[in-house]
Amino acid sequence: AMLDLLLLAHPMDRDHQESMLQSAFSVSIFEKRAQDPLRNAKNYCIIMNTLLRKAAEQGHATAQYNLGVCYEEGCGVAKDEAEAIKWYRKAADQGDAEAQCNLVVCYAEGRGVAKDEREAVKWYRKSAEQGLARAQNNLGMMYDEGRGVTKDEREAVKWYHKSAEQGLAPAQYNLGIMYDNGEGVVVAVVREGSAAEEAGLRKGDIITAIDGTKTNDASTMTEKMAQRRPNDKVTISYNRNGIDKKVEVTLKNKVG
Repeated sequence: AMLDLLLLAHPMDRDHQESMLQSAFSVSIFEKRAQDPLRNAKNYCIIMNTLLRKAAEQGHATAQYNLGVCYEEGCGVAKDEAEAIKWYRKAADQGDAEAQCNLVVCYAEGRGVAKDEREAVKWYRKSAEQGLARAQNNLGMMYDEGRGVTKDEREAVKWYHKSAEQGLAPAQYNLGIMYDNGEGVVVAVVREGSAAEEAGLRKGDIITAIDGTKTNDASTMTEKMAQRRPNDKVTISYNRNGIDKKVEVTLKNKVG
């Protein structure tokens, strides 16, 4: 009863409501379920679904997203992909990144809706721009494979890189494959006082060309630099966070 009042209390701000909602779920419901999982699992799902629906109908985005999950997975309700999409869309329209990402999967795979990869890319982008790592990785894959967008390896690297920086293993793997296939050379270390540091290069930058000649792998780049002399000037093209840049570097006694 107390939870119902909290959900219905109009003056309560959304953040406070969400905090109370999560607290009630984590303490009361999960504790009861833990006491006897086999006996209470079904009742838990039904209670959870009822509470989620009340919050979702009041416009609570997190509840709308979770209610969508219930319908997608059949937790406390019969599986219903159309109903799942309905609640995902409501949450996605409010900017919920997880809902946006789940909505994408429905469009990408044609689950509950007609398959539409362009629509999938639209929602992946919304979710990725909010910083959701799995959305960033998947958007990178769409660019990598040319699904729903024009194939663009630089955009793929950009989104893989953003996701990989957050520690998502699949993105780190995908980024590694891109580098291995000749999409540039990653700067692993910038030595203090080196020509690279003075030019503003940073760890994680992707060097794509030297004086206009593509650098597809580390050995090719090393060979090109070995042909230069101290005080030679070279123009390095590189990519940082998906943005192409150029810088002129004056070489020193040791290549930095």
